[in-house]
Amino acid sequence: MIESLQEQEREQLVQFLKERSILRLLDDRIIHGLSLSLVEKHCGPGHIVFKEGDNGDGLYIIKKGSVEVKRNADAKPIAYLTAGECFGEMSLLNNQPRTATIRVPEEAVILKLSKKASLDLKTKFPLLGEELERIAEKRDGKIAFKAPGLEGNTAFFDLPTVIQAVASSRQSGKLNIFPTHANPGAKLIFDRGNLISTNFKHLTGDYAVFELLGVQDPADFAFERAADADGRPTESTLERPIERLLVEGARRSDELPKLLEKVGGMDATFTTPPHIPKWKELPEPIQVLAPKIWKLIELDLSVEEILPLVPVDSYSIIQTLAEMINLELIKPVMPESQTLSDEPEEVAHRRGDTAEIDLRRILKQSTKLARTLYALNMVAANLSNIVDTVTVQSCLDEALRDTTKKYPQLSCLKVHTGGKTLDVRGASSDLSSRVNSADALMMLTNRFLQLMGEKQAPQKPVS
Repeated sequence: MIESLQEQEREQLVQFLKERSILRLLDDRIIHGLSLSLVEKHCGPGHIVFKEGDNGDGLYIIKKGSVEVKRNADAKPIAYLTAGECFGEMSLLNNQPRTATIRVPEEAVILKLSKKASLDLKTKFPLLGEELERIAEKRDGKIAFKAPGLEGNTAFFDLPTVIQAVASSRQSGKLNIFPTHANPGAKLIFDRGNLISTNFKHLTGDYAVFELLGVQDPADFAFERAADADGRPTESTLERPIERLLVEGARRSDELPKLLEKVGGMDATFTTPPHIPKWKELPEPIQVLAPKIWKLIELDLSVEEILPLVPVDSYSIIQTLAEMINLELIKPVMPESQTLSDEPEEVAHRRGDTAEIDLRRILKQSTKLARTLYALNMVAANLSNIVDTVTVQSCLDEALRDTTKKYPQLSCLKVHTGGKTLDVRGASSDLSSRVNSADALMMLTNRFLQLMGEKQAPQKPVS
């Protein structure tokens, strides 16, 4: 509760309200008085602030973190709101039930002003009422708006919705996806809401977007706002508008695992017949890529080695490989399974000893649920560099099943399909509201590390 804050903390709150919130329109004395009546709540992953159809109970201001706006319970978010923004204004203006559900994807600190206090302010200070009406119009899409910078981790946020949120705000700037162990990071440039440039791995343009949307390893992201350039908006280097890119990217991501299974996996290599195909007689969709891929196949390269050498997304390459197999232009040859070294130092790494040390260091920084989930995902992703993805995924699956038996609130979590980390985007309010959820996540983490150790420990010879 705000009432219990020390004077210094309250002054910091007043300064925040004066600089970044809608209450900045009020006199300093009024803001200082309101700071005493605000209620502060710390929210974890999956917390529901209110649901669509609930009665309005006041005005909310985000002090820290982000919330997502959803219509219909199972739908994807339609927008994100970040620190400094308010929500709940619709019910105050129209005296109607809530028009959307507000959910915390990762973590947030939210301030609440009661309905009575909000209505009193709206009546006594017309400028505040007019600003609330402008905010409502912006969110209805009637006029452009410039939201504050959005940041978080993609384990908790739906990346396509983040991209759409930046575009719909019609602002200029750079969306950075920060590097991870598996990916070099990405950069998406916006000019007044138009996506004009994308770079990811060795790719640019549409292919970079498709490749980025197929990544399942969680990564930090942040949007840096920039001033609009003078004159007309910069022409985009992408061939498709954002809406089509996101729809097509989702389709490719859904189909990619089946295509990859069809060609034999990332380690698969191929044999070719003695004669060179007549490329112009091939189906038009693969005429351009097939000759390039053929030359790389003749070098005995695997699928994984081919991907960074062709300037298109993984889906396009693997789809072409699948079509070449159908046409009997190539045949997959599965490599023999390789035996990992049993050197003591490497075994210690595989058992997760180093990862466990890193985990303790990370958790020491914060005990919040979001931090615990973030740490577990980082450990799992790093371990996948030492052992195969299938092992990490199976250990995560088993650990989650075992832990959910004791802590049912973990049933809202799942393991990324084809990946090796937890997907937390569907976290429920039950996870953040249960007092024993921190214990549940620690049990899940310890069980995962135990299973990884058992899987990778040297087998004793049978006497």
